Amino acid sequence: MFRPLGKKQLLLAGLLLAGLGATLWYSAHYAELSAVTELRDTADNRLLLYESTFHSALNRYQYLPYILATNQEILQLLERGGDPLRINGYLEAVNAEAGPASIYIMNPQGVTVASSNWRTPQSYVGHDFSFRPYFRDAMKGSRGIFYGLGVNTKLPGFFFSCPISQDNRLIGAAVVKVELKRLQKEWREGGETVFVTDQNGVIVLATREEWVYRSLTPHGQEALARIQSQEQYRGVSLSVLPALPTQRAGMTELAMGPERFLMGSRPLDHLGWHIHYLAPAHFVDEQIRGVSIIAVAAFALLVLLGLLARANHQRKVSRQKAIEAKRIHQINQQLEAEIAERRRKEQELRETHDELIHAGQMAALGQMAASVAHELNQPLAAIRMFSANCRVMLQRGQTGPVLDNLGTIHDLTGRLAAVASQLKSFSRKSPSQKERMDLRRSMDNALALLRHQAETMGCQIQMTQPDDPLMVRGIPMHMDQVFVNLLQNSLDAMREAPAKVVRILLRQSLGHAEAVIQDSGPGLAPEAQERLFSPFFTTKEPGHGLGLGLSIIHGIIRDMNGEIRGENLEGGGACFTVRLPLFKDA
Repeated sequence: MFRPLGKKQLLLAGLLLAGLGATLWYSAHYAELSAVTELRDTADNRLLLYESTFHSALNRYQYLPYILATNQEILQLLERGGDPLRINGYLEAVNAEAGPASIYIMNPQGVTVASSNWRTPQSYVGHDFSFRPYFRDAMKGSRGIFYGLGVNTKLPGFFFSCPISQDNRLIGAAVVKVELKRLQKEWREGGETVFVTDQNGVIVLATREEWVYRSLTPHGQEALARIQSQEQYRGVSLSVLPALPTQRAGMTELAMGPERFLMGSRPLDHLGWHIHYLAPAHFVDEQIRGVSIIAVAAFALLVLLGLLARANHQRKVSRQKAIEAKRIHQINQQLEAEIAERRRKEQELRETHDELIHAGQMAALGQMAASVAHELNQPLAAIRMFSANCRVMLQRGQTGPVLDNLGTIHDLTGRLAAVASQLKSFSRKSPSQKERMDLRRSMDNALALLRHQAETMGCQIQMTQPDDPLMVRGIPMHMDQVFVNLLQNSLDAMREAPAKVVRILLRQSLGHAEAVIQDSGPGLAPEAQERLFSPFFTTKEPGHGLGLGLSIIHGIIRDMNGEIRGENLEGGGACFTVRLPLFKDA
């Protein structure tokens, strides 16, 4: 009785079908690329050969116009009207010996004055061919080349022209017409499909006679107008071959009814023409079929071998399961122990880092001791003075001024409480939880702690900040410490400076909040720039720092996914820039 396939069997069957499909696709693709590459190489080699025979057929006669242009009797005919019959006979003899289709001489007006076919009904003598491009090129002093149907003979051919000059004057043109019947016959006897297209895409030479004067694509209006003005194919109806061009593996494929070809092309130098070689596309199809059959057979063999190997593997697995399970259990226990140890060490490192930050805060408080004492002494001295005044006023019975003094004392105690609150906030250990905070608030807190020290030094603090908050994500007390440390470093660096100025700029830039602190000190020494944020590196005198401040700051900023950099200003002084990502509401 038939039993339905399970999920694993269905999955395996699907994978096998997918593998078979992939194998067929890859093998067909590879076979197609290989076959097309082979055809392309063949086409390139054959095109080189056909191009060589084409140029040989043309080069055989290109010298003739030049030789005729130097003939003294021809020069005399054009200059003084010599004997045309004698020149006709001469051209007739040269044509019979050299073998082109015809040779003729034209005067400056484009009228033929002598021709090798003067005896025939199609004689060129007396005919005006001034509209032909080869004549216009000759009258410009250059050699001309043109392909088209003869106006008289209706036979196609190449026209080579050479200017005839006397005493630096153009007095006519020598023209040789070359027909390519023999070349076309040789190509057809080769049994291959080859054709040549001119600069307008018209097929002018082909091993298939019915393709001549047709094209692969329709002509544009400009090309048709040019052909008509030159009477290049006079009396011939130019049509388009029923060919559907597509791209196949880097080559152009032409579908012409039941026939399909892969086309290779090559430009013909100096003409603007192209020679094309067509190879039957069935060669590629046969290659694909053959390789696909081999690939399917190989895939089936691999599947059979795979099934045998799988059965053997399952037997081995069944014997090793118990051992493997025990080993995995031991590894899991070991991993759990290692994970617990790593977590413990991470916690210790985190606590050590927090202690280091707190130590930095306390060290900063120590450096600010004088400033803090001043902030406390001023209100205390004022309170003592006002309280003494109150006693005197009470003894005199003057209660009005006493109330004013008590109000002033109340304000001074509020100032003391604010300073104490800032000191308490800065000195206590910071929480580890990050929160949404305003960068401007941290800068204000740092300035409040260092303002007296700056005033005592005679330092001017210039600050520019936006009206809107600069919200970032971090620990406020850590950010306070960053700014306190940077400002303290600036003040320390300017102790010997003649002009002491600290410039602070808070701004928003490209989704980030930036804090820029500049000072007018001596700037950063070269060795300091290289090790600016290295632990235990300091340029201060012994006993004035351990070299941990900037290292701690660097760690805080990095923990906030930000960056800090220090550099020298062009006019002197140092500049530190803190860049943090702006807080984005969820």
